[in-house]
Amino acid sequence: MPIPTILHQVKKNQKLLVYGVIGVSAIGVDLVVFLLLYNVIGIVPGLATTLSVLVAMVYAFTLNARYNFKMTDQIKKRLFRYMLVSLFGLLLSVVAVEGFDAIGIGANLGKILSLPPIVVLQYILNSRYTFREMGDQAEVAGEPASESIKTVAAKLATETPGAPVAVKRVAVIGGGFTGLTTAYELAKQGHAVTVIEAAPELGGLVAGFTMHGTPLERAYHFLYKTDRAIIGLAEELGVGQALNFYPSSIAVA
Repeated sequence: MPIPTILHQVKKNQKLLVYGVIGVSAIGVDLVVFLLLYNVIGIVPGLATTLSVLVAMVYAFTLNARYNFKMTDQIKKRLFRYMLVSLFGLLLSVVAVEGFDAIGIGANLGKILSLPPIVVLQYILNSRYTFREMGDQAEVAGEPASESIKTVAAKLATETPGAPVAVKRVAVIGGGFTGLTTAYELAKQGHAVTVIEAAPELGGLVAGFTMHGTPLERAYHFLYKTDRAIIGLAEELGVGQALNFYPSSIAVA
């Protein structure tokens, strides 16, 4: 097979390969933790292996979520799903080993033969179930966010140093750029402000999202150096140093 073809296949299946590497390293973590708990601390074997497997699961999940699939939102839900998939894989492994041993192939060879398809199956389940795009819909009392407004930010600071005592309670509908800026200015004046937003996160078009592990913008994120107002706001909020300006690669002759 030509080298370019091999490289193309490697790139195409990069997530699967990384998933396998993380899985192998998780086995090492499982073994090290078990040996430590059983031989050094003196925990009984059953409890030691249970704890070591759980540690390995969390370890593998963390690496996959952060570096492989790049899905770091709704961590608790994703971790729960990951553990369900892992337990399902464990069940399949037990059935496979017992089955191969029963038909005379042997448990050792059965374990080796069953590993690749189980790993691939777990990868498919995790990529399509655990680490899939959760979407932007939130739920409030069992209803979609589009049907019921969700308060995602409680009161902003009601007292800002140097500001007068709050004189009004203000609700700002919409947690986009304009809504958040308005709420911030009102809070500086001493008003008690609550931001109400239907989406599960603040930011509106300024926010981003991930699709199949790739970060995307809802709208273009771009500033000129002459945009003094927003640059001044960023500096006032203490994030001015996070703004980066690059030479343009586009020009009109």
